[in-house]
Amino acid sequence: MAAHTFHALGRRIIGHATGRMPSVSLLATNEVTFGHYLRKTVHQLSKQHQGYGDKVLHFLASYSQPYVPPDAFDSQAAYVRHLTAVDTRTLRGERVKSQEEVAIANFLTLRGIEYEYEASYQVDAATPTRAQYTPDFYLPEYDLYIEHFAIDEKGRTPPFIDQTAYSEGMAWKRMTYQEHQTTLIETYSYLVRDGRLFDELERQLVAHGVALQPRSLEEVLALQAGHHTSVDPLTALIATFLTVFKSSGKEMADLRYDARAAKDGGRALAFLDVFEPLLASYTQELRAKHEIDFNDMINEAVRHLESGRYRSPFRFILVDEFQDISVARATLLRALLRSRPDTTLFCVGDDCQSIFRFTGSDITLTSRFHEQFAPERVVALDRTFRFNNKLCDFTSTFVMENGAQLKKTMSTVTTTDSLAITLVQHEEQANATAIELCLEDIQRRATEGALVYFIGRYHHNCPANLHEYARRFPTLMFRYDTAHSSKGKEADYVIVLDVNDGRLGWPSQIEDDPLVQLVLPAEEPYPCTEERRLFYVAVTRARHHTYVLSDVCAPSVFVKEMLDGRDTDYEFHHLVTEGGIVEQAAVVRCTSCSGWFERKSSSSGEFYGCRNFPYCEERTIRCEQCRTRSLVRQTHAYVCVNTACGHTQRICPGCGTGALQERKGKHRPFFSCSNYHRGLCTYTENLPVR
Repeated sequence: MAAHTFHALGRRIIGHATGRMPSVSLLATNEVTFGHYLRKTVHQLSKQHQGYGDKVLHFLASYSQPYVPPDAFDSQAAYVRHLTAVDTRTLRGERVKSQEEVAIANFLTLRGIEYEYEASYQVDAATPTRAQYTPDFYLPEYDLYIEHFAIDEKGRTPPFIDQTAYSEGMAWKRMTYQEHQTTLIETYSYLVRDGRLFDELERQLVAHGVALQPRSLEEVLALQAGHHTSVDPLTALIATFLTVFKSSGKEMADLRYDARAAKDGGRALAFLDVFEPLLASYTQELRAKHEIDFNDMINEAVRHLESGRYRSPFRFILVDEFQDISVARATLLRALLRSRPDTTLFCVGDDCQSIFRFTGSDITLTSRFHEQFAPERVVALDRTFRFNNKLCDFTSTFVMENGAQLKKTMSTVTTTDSLAITLVQHEEQANATAIELCLEDIQRRATEGALVYFIGRYHHNCPANLHEYARRFPTLMFRYDTAHSSKGKEADYVIVLDVNDGRLGWPSQIEDDPLVQLVLPAEEPYPCTEERRLFYVAVTRARHHTYVLSDVCAPSVFVKEMLDGRDTDYEFHHLVTEGGIVEQAAVVRCTSCSGWFERKSSSSGEFYGCRNFPYCEERTIRCEQCRTRSLVRQTHAYVCVNTACGHTQRICPGCGTGALQERKGKHRPFFSCSNYHRGLCTYTENLPVR
């Protein structure tokens, strides 16, 4: 009898087949070393092979992000979701407001042209209804401005932008430059769509005397690396692609065929031009040192089995956690079965816990097991010893929202009449308070030595004061893990943290680069499938009770599902503020992009702004009475969303959008518009004599 991981088994097979146990490369075991190697190799290839550096620069300039034109979206909400997912950062590391602005910023950087993004216009252009003008780009060395307009050849805006207002804004900007005799260069969305942006921009810049001094690849990569605290985006993309490619079972010819047929085929082919020489160099590096990586352990073992250099000695093979299997590992299993036809294969897996697609795991190998391995018998393990019936009821319903999951009805050994899910919504600043309230509740329920398991979507979700809880709650024990790391573990009580909407929320809105889709298993059609299973894994780590924490101003779609099922699925619903628990208050959603408003600070005080800034600049007004919540506009007035406050403020008769707020004047108090500090309205009126 022997027990091995897939990698250890593959390495053993290679050792027996060749008579020499292979060494595992440090590049396979150390991410930092691997990243340094990839960056160094890109530099070396650019010196050794004419044109390679140009291919890298071409990719960085034109294809650093998967581009979707604004007019492809029918709503600002959909457009903002896309921008949030791709994260519009330039080579200099700054976040700009659109992918088209990323392209312009990167072009200027690659051509050695210094720029300032959204610097204030050199002349004070503020009016009673318009804040100070901040053009998209300013070139200080040449006193030139660049404005990028989101219009097509006929001057039409995307569907979600007000055509009249946008056209008036364009006219005002052009008039401002003429009036103050400053120089404006204009670019347009249709130039990006047609692939003419860079040529047109270069033509106009040269016509205005701008000297183009293209940066070398070394300069660009050093600049990019200097603006990222971890690995730069290009290196991260190459590292992910290389690892998943080697586990996919595909060849480069397969990738180029798929790339030509891809929606963004030009980008895919440009990346493969960068990737293929680097892959060859990496393969040569391992061979020269007689080393392998983890994927080689599988792939080379398959080759030895298929060639007959190794014959399987195994009469019975048992595979646990089968839902995590990749195409390469499945190929190794088939090779073992062919090597010894009398082998019996046992597989144990749960498709509801398939959460590693990003490493190459393919859920269809489990969900279509009959097609893949033609089993003689399938036994349903439908009774769990880990958690109680109430947790089972909620999680089973939740994960089965995806109709593609294998149908199963679970039962539990442990039963309870008490509901076992607690949903706690809190204000952003009250996250720590919400955790403490959960721990106090656990302390009342738990026996001595109970384990409390904090689980977050990412490492940064770990509570900052985790080490203090052992001192404050001495009868409890504590541990933190990410949801992925929590798989296979359990605790008495679980607190699932930050189940919020957002790029780093849960479900995560970080989309895999479409390039990686070339080597990953096919995506499932149901939205957020793997994130849903990941949440299921986190919630079911508890034996007795799970607490789900969420920001009230940015609830996850998973939390919204829980709210829809509140009569049966969870125990109580609190809104936690810094001062404790209050009645549930309404939250305000942005009417422009469907985001959520959150408390922010500026030089003029606190306010509620859209969480999707800078892609959406909408803001609401803070209640001047309770000073903790925001106002929402009703028919005749603004009303505080805090039901315990209920304060109202008049709509400004000057601009019709702001709220009148009481101010202290030099001689007497007066009303002014909430838009005053934004430079949008100067309306005032005296307070009535009291």
